[in-house]
Amino acid sequence: MVRDADGHVLVDDGDDGGLAIDGGGAGVTLRRRAPASAHYYGLGERTAGLELRGGAYTLWSTDAYDPALGGWRPDADPLYQSIPFVAVLDGGVAHGELIDDTRRLGYDLAAADPTRATVHTPAGAIVEYVIAGPSLREVARRHTAITGRTPLPPRWALGYQQSRWGYAPASRLTDLATTFRDRGVAADGLWLDIQHLDGFRTFTWDPATFADPAALTAALAADDFALTVIADPGIKVDPGWAVYDGGVAGDHFLRDDGGAIYQGVVWPGPAAFPDFTRAATRAWWGAQVGQLAALGVRGIWLDVNEPTTFPEGGGGASVPDLPVAGDPGAAVAATMDEVHDVYAVLEAQATWEGLRAAAPARRPFVLSRAGASGIQRWAAVWTGDAVSSWDGLGRTLPMLLGMGVSGVPFVGSDVGGYSGGATPELFARWLAIGAVSPFCRGHVTTGVPDQEPWAFGAEVEEISRRLLAERYRRLPYLYSLFAEAEASGAPVLRPLVFEFQDDPATATLDDEAMLGPWLLVAPVVEAGATTRAVYLPAGRWLEARSGAVVVGPTTIDVDVTLQALPTFVRAGAIVPQWRRGAAIAHTGGGAGGEPGDVLQLDVVPDAGVVGEQVLVEDDGDGYGAPRGPLLIAGCADGATLTATCAGGDCLAAPRTLLVAARGRSRAVGGAARRRRGGAGDERRRRAGRGRRLVVGRQRPRPVDRHRRRRRVHARRRLRRRARGGADGPGRGRGPGARRHPRRRRHLRRQLGHRLGPPGADPRRRHHRARRARGAARRLVHVQVLARHLGHGREARRLRRARRSLPVRQRRRRPARRRRALARRLPVAAPVARAAALRSVSTTGPGPRRGRGRAGRRRRGSPAPGPPAAGGGSARSSGRPRRRRRGRSAARRRRRRWWRG
Repeated sequence: MVRDADGHVLVDDGDDGGLAIDGGGAGVTLRRRAPASAHYYGLGERTAGLELRGGAYTLWSTDAYDPALGGWRPDADPLYQSIPFVAVLDGGVAHGELIDDTRRLGYDLAAADPTRATVHTPAGAIVEYVIAGPSLREVARRHTAITGRTPLPPRWALGYQQSRWGYAPASRLTDLATTFRDRGVAADGLWLDIQHLDGFRTFTWDPATFADPAALTAALAADDFALTVIADPGIKVDPGWAVYDGGVAGDHFLRDDGGAIYQGVVWPGPAAFPDFTRAATRAWWGAQVGQLAALGVRGIWLDVNEPTTFPEGGGGASVPDLPVAGDPGAAVAATMDEVHDVYAVLEAQATWEGLRAAAPARRPFVLSRAGASGIQRWAAVWTGDAVSSWDGLGRTLPMLLGMGVSGVPFVGSDVGGYSGGATPELFARWLAIGAVSPFCRGHVTTGVPDQEPWAFGAEVEEISRRLLAERYRRLPYLYSLFAEAEASGAPVLRPLVFEFQDDPATATLDDEAMLGPWLLVAPVVEAGATTRAVYLPAGRWLEARSGAVVVGPTTIDVDVTLQALPTFVRAGAIVPQWRRGAAIAHTGGGAGGEPGDVLQLDVVPDAGVVGEQVLVEDDGDGYGAPRGPLLIAGCADGATLTATCAGGDCLAAPRTLLVAARGRSRAVGGAARRRRGGAGDERRRRAGRGRRLVVGRQRPRPVDRHRRRRRVHARRRLRRRARGGADGPGRGRGPGARRHPRRRRHLRRQLGHRLGPPGADPRRRHHRARRARGAARRLVHVQVLARHLGHGREARRLRRARRSLPVRQRRRRPARRRRALARRLPVAAPVARAAALRSVSTTGPGPRRGRGRAGRRRRGSPAPGPPAAGGGSARSSGRPRRRRRGRSAARRRRRRWWRG
């Protein structure tokens, strides 16, 4: 039994548990108790999801490609990454269990027996590290202190990468780079699969299609694109070829028991495999990589390095159990079965060191398909050959989260799926996950349609442009998260349980993720989805686009469009990013210059929540002195930000800093913001539950306080007119309200049609309000004149005449407006015509002067009747005018402008 410093039981083998030797010398098995409340995470790359309890898993790096599907099966196990580390969370206390073994391991996490967890190894002993918590963050820090952490990658590797099997000849890559820039889709990298190799020989170029690779890399660099090429471990058996001859001369290849060079069939045919357990072999491999770097290649992509033999993925075939040489002085001889899972790690180490030696001023970038504990020190990884299906998309995010918990933060997937045939909807949804993944690359196999962002139509192209623009705008935040991973081993994309491990609802939640400590993302992974249920843990959350505030813990239903990526910002957040609207074409800048001219801090202050964010800045490549790190911290009352040096020499770059404080709006459901700890918290929590947000639409531009007030008053005036009063602009319910029901219904319809739904764009609502007031005013004038003139034909003529008035005449004073309107009225009896014109000037207000004194009557006074015998109107019958007092000049000007 193992306890931590606080007395929590971490490991309990029980009376009948512990280490047991299997019969027949088949190895040993470790048995221990599995409490019913325990949750298990990790083990590298798994299709089972984030929570591993109840499953049996094998650790043996394997190419699980299924030719019938074009990728790995939904239930495939094992896959490419085999990391013998399990994070256990029980009762809110976390710990880790790391097995120091590179052989084939078998884990049973309460599958055969719900009360037992077992680990089997063919070795005669098990070396295990029990890593204390109590938090998952502390477990990650201590685990990666043993196995290593990811160094800060070059900034261009965090941008969008475009790849496929089939980009040839070289002109296609230059055309592709031009297309990205012309279409305004942000990107930083282009990739070459095996199509550029001469007869599939690693480290070569096809002379027919890639005759001048140095010119190609230079042309791409001119457009700010980095080129990454593939390198498979199988070296073609080809005497006379310099690479093969050098490997034979240096004794760098695996040999069988008889001493002959082992030959396995891969893409170029019979091939030899380097023995990466030898330091000399790693140096020889690094020298070959250095020749590619000398041509301008910026990254190396390591594929089929489980290692796999031909056919690629054919039943998981691999190099047999051959002896390996190891470094001189090794105490124990080893075989391939003992180093199988670590083979890819050693290859990645050799590649990384080769790039570093060839270009010391640049940070190496390596991508590896296979790996084990420690792969994060040398390479990024991706989820391999995922099938282009909704099931493949649904399993992507849990796999990325599991890799992050396993200590590998630089992970991603093939956007759109490797097998090809993605629909426009599937590609858009997959890119939404890729846009928040630490590694973002689009890749597809050969013989299928293209999967560039514009290959699915204009709508998906625009969605891709927006998603990638948002990723590039968050580069300061994303870059700082990688610096945090280098310092503490914390995942960049992390499960919610990593941040909220005291919340039981997050223990098995794997369809949402936290991008760093502040941003919660909930991608849509179902075909045809129009809604998405999102769980929000305790605290205040701000919907990133609409600004709606939701108080958790709660589950809300979000209405989603095709371009939606539901994103919520946590209270206390400090998110550094480039200013909104900056045109960033690549990580180095864009048409508008360097993106770092204006740095924006999106801050969500909250009383009692102190947010902290470390901002790390540098040139984006190389090993010069960083600018920072700066520790930006809030205060308890949410009113002050403080920037201090987080360690080392802080060399702040001159820039404009824009602080955007958000989150002061009302909570979803209409619950007003109240002090924390009061009864309002419960009301806000209930109000947020089950409410709907619409995500994926363009956020309206915020309106100022005066415009919002004018809009509210305009709606109130329209409602008063719709409720009653045949005299139009009067405030009260006059007797005419009962005599004109059709007018009231008409105004109500106009009110709803003109203003639109409550969630409409405020600018559009403003113009609709103006049109609605004008329509209501014209309707009042026409109906009053119709009563005076006596029949509807004259009213229709009057309506046409009034609408024909130019705008400049409609805005004149009443007397001038009467004269302009008189020229357009039909011929009528002189007395009735004069009464009608007087009615226009007294009963209906002018559009420029507002209601004014002439257009207002006392509350409860009778509606205007027929004209008096002397030709005067009811308003001019001798009653004194009501004097309006207390109105300031500024208010009169605003009212005239608003009603104009």
